Amino acid sequence: MAGHQRQLHVRLVLLAQSHHAIPVLLYGIATAALLAALVLTGMNLELPRKQRNLAESVKVSASGIGAIALGGLFFLYVGTENSVSGWVAALTRRMAAAPKDLWTLAPMFFWGGLLAGRALVPINPLRKREKLFVQAGLMVGLAGSTILLVVSTFAGVAACVAFTGFGFAAIYPVLIAWMAKYFGERASDSAISCSRWPAWGEATMPLLVGFVSTREGNLKTGLIVPAASCAVMLGLLLWVPRKVAA
Repeated sequence: MAGHQRQLHVRLVLLAQSHHAIPVLLYGIATAALLAALVLTGMNLELPRKQRNLAESVKVSASGIGAIALGGLFFLYVGTENSVSGWVAALTRRMAAAPKDLWTLAPMFFWGGLLAGRALVPINPLRKREKLFVQAGLMVGLAGSTILLVVSTFAGVAACVAFTGFGFAAIYPVLIAWMAKYFGERASDSAISCSRWPAWGEATMPLLVGFVSTREGNLKTGLIVPAASCAVMLGLLLWVPRKVAA
């Protein structure tokens, strides 16, 4: 995930440099950082006592079904995010109708959708019903990544990945909150804590997309992997303990 974001940042800087717009880019980043700081200043980031003590009321087991479900969600979500954002540029490049100089910016639409979705989370009426919130996001992501398999234009790809990113907006933060609730103080040092699963998903799922696409000779066939992953994650939500997924 971090690697793909760094590549996108480099591409944006190069694009701005080619249009002599580096000052515009820097002022934009500064403005976004200021807005983020203002939002964080007004937020209460301390968990309520009820949530801090929730882990004590849940029968926590590092090898229990709840831990496995959370670990699977972390693994699949981060892997799916990186598969879509990592391969969409290659998909766009292979399209005859794609703008010649813009295919490298295709991942920007995914991250733009993700950013827009997170900006709207505070006003989303589902934000207090976390499980339903994640289910809705996964269904949006499933729809976007599925439609991506059939579109054939740059605009279509951009719309699909932006839609997918928008759906994914709140999933990772909610999973982090669930992990903290489930493991409590053990979340950071548990031997098989969910905190290690995202890196495994990030490393393996994009490779699986490449393996499938190479084997079948079609990149879109490989992109069935992230679409299927969304469906599997919807199933895993059924196994997240109710006391954790409010």
